[in-house]
Amino acid sequence: MKCSQCGGVDFETPAEHSALEIWTCEGCGSEMAVHCHYLPDISGFPKQDWFAGKFLVGGRANAAKSYLKLKRLLNGCERFDPSRLEKQFLSGALEWDLGLFPDFEVERLTSESTATGIQIEFDKVPE
Repeated sequence: MKCSQCGGVDFETPAEHSALEIWTCEGCGSEMAVHCHYLPDISGFPKQDWFAGKFLVGGRANAAKSYLKLKRLLNGCERFDPSRLEKQFLSGALEWDLGLFPDFEVERLTSESTATGIQIEFDKVPE
């Protein structure tokens, strides 16, 4: 950016960032109102861990009951796809891929799944 008065490119800026700042030209001292867009510093936020969910069906006799329990248990999880679970159930697969889950959902699902008698395996996805 150039100064509208002298064409200089060196400015004194405020120490505190804001959306509208007054910059002072170091060459002529004129002031300019500048709209600024700064990216937030997210380095202090904790990273979220992701886990891949898997369920081993005990046998075809238990598959329907397990399917219904899992569908009810996983309802509301942000990345859960019920149609994907249904396809695996209908295909007769004995190992169901449940998708990806963030760490806070894994904590909730681990406690709720043991209460309902469902054993879901969660493997941490490498970063």
